[in-house]
Amino acid sequence: MLASVWAAIAAAIVFYALLPVAGAFTARARWRSFRSAVGKAAALPLMDAASVPRPDEPPVPARVEGRVEALGGQTGIWVRCQNCSLEVDMAAGSLFLLSQPEAARGDDKTYGATVERLRWASVASIQPGMAVLASGLVLASAASSRLDPAGCNGVVVLYDGKPSDIAELSIWGGRHRNEYWNPLGQAALAFGFVLTSALASVSLGSDAPALVSALILTAALAPVLPFAPPGLAGFLLYRHFWRRARFCRAKRDLSLFRRAQDARLWSARAGRATAGSLMSLLGALAINAWLFAALLRTLL
Repeated sequence: MLASVWAAIAAAIVFYALLPVAGAFTARARWRSFRSAVGKAAALPLMDAASVPRPDEPPVPARVEGRVEALGGQTGIWVRCQNCSLEVDMAAGSLFLLSQPEAARGDDKTYGATVERLRWASVASIQPGMAVLASGLVLASAASSRLDPAGCNGVVVLYDGKPSDIAELSIWGGRHRNEYWNPLGQAALAFGFVLTSALASVSLGSDAPALVSALILTAALAPVLPFAPPGLAGFLLYRHFWRRARFCRAKRDLSLFRRAQDARLWSARAGRATAGSLMSLLGALAINAWLFAALLRTLL
């Protein structure tokens, strides 16, 4: 009988904790790579007509800031930057769309910015006049100049605003809203619920002791337990601390980008807020799991 309890607990740990956490680290690494690409792009020389290489010269890494002129056929967009135009080749790249609520465009324009990753193949149209930040290798031919973002791990960001605002807004908004709610985690939660529910049905159908069935059912329903009182208070605290940690991480990254002196301060605050969110969630889960198991034991 105890083997089924340990099996349910092990399944809950793997599918409700370990796999969602693995997915969270993957999502966080993907967005960290994006912010790093934006930071590297901002450090590259700005492309203009005088710095475009000649057709017989090797490609040069550069940053492009301008506005969309038109789509360039199936594989790119034409961008007007400084006193020249060039085509940004999107055949093998990803496109990032930066958006920001109008209400957030005040003194600190970073607040409220979000970034969405799009596959170029799924983009039906792009509005002319949108601001562009792109980086990569600039190549020239007799007919035109072209920027290849895949040439040096470049990035392409579109924004309905000023080109000069894109870098900082991307650093702020280029992160997952909640890394633990990711495709791997969602699939793991669904499979874990099916598996632990099957173990619970076997336990209930075999006249197992009430404590065994109660523990297995508690493990099966672990993801939803924090949503009920009294653990709900801990879950709300978890949400508060998580939002605070996300805010502090964004401030840290922006400080690093601006080369400000308070990056360590924001990093420490982010760590404390993350620890607070974890403790709140675990506390909510522990309290409700104990109460739920005790209630089931009396009912079964």
